[in-house]
Amino acid sequence: MTALLLIVLAGRDAGDKLVSGAYLDPSAESQQAAEVLTRHFPGGPPNLVLIVETSTGTVDSPDAVQSGR
Repeated sequence: MTALLLIVLAGRDAGDKLVSGAYLDPSAESQQAAEVLTRHFPGGPPNLVLIVETSTGTVDSPDAVQSGR
């Protein structure tokens, strides 16, 4: 019983030090992209993901950009 009390007392402030989720590396491209999205499109996390492919060139080529508009 004493051990349980000590565990409870030792962990009572743990919630302030723990975060949900995982460690986010600020130098990771995915984290940088998330920051850009948050800055340009505030309001919450996206609920739609669009994956784009092109058979020739890149998704940044003028033809692909025009097709996406």
